[in-house]
Amino acid sequence: MKLTALSIKKDFPRAGRTSNFFTAVRETDFELCSGQMIVITGRSGSGKSTLLNMLAGLLKPSAGKVLLDGTDVYSLGDRALSMLRNRFIGLIPQSNTALNSLTVLENVVLPTVLYSPAEPPCERAQALLAQLGLGLMPGEKPGALSGGELRRLCVARALISQPGLVLADEPTAGLDDENTLSVLSLLRKSADDGAGVLVVTHEKEAERFADSVFTMNAGLLSR
Repeated sequence: MKLTALSIKKDFPRAGRTSNFFTAVRETDFELCSGQMIVITGRSGSGKSTLLNMLAGLLKPSAGKVLLDGTDVYSLGDRALSMLRNRFIGLIPQSNTALNSLTVLENVVLPTVLYSPAEPPCERAQALLAQLGLGLMPGEKPGALSGGELRRLCVARALISQPGLVLADEPTAGLDDENTLSVLSLLRKSADDGAGVLVVTHEKEAERFADSVFTMNAGLLSR
């Protein structure tokens, strides 16, 4: 599987300034392939999350294209794009997106039941939760979890379907050293098992798990 960005950029409007827009991501080419783990570092506000959201099919570029195995993702309708993300992309967002009405286990298996009548892979979910130190919490509701536990829940949910691509936005934010290592090791294993993994992070430790490291500065991506 290959995710390719061709000359993508993102401008946002702003009012009351000399210029009526600002460029969050300058014109960028990027490629993520199966079996590869790429880490992008950079300061807050440098454009890292904006780039990841464009690659994930969540934020349409102002210019350029995002291709998944040759398919222009932003040429698809909303439902087709949602199904494509569900089938091929495991997303770890920066914010907590757990559903409070579901248990931890139900949150983890949710992506597997959205478009499929098959039985949810509860055994795999339990194994992921155990690897992430949440093995005793499958029946808890998200409101009972700490911020770090919610981050790890999101990691398990992103990996549950063994997606071809994993896009992770600050996946170790708020985690201690032990849990940071657990998360990064799981992401590295996903790449070794054939997924293309992109990690946007401030965590220097992530670099030693990566095949390639890029830096984002003022919207410009560079090695």
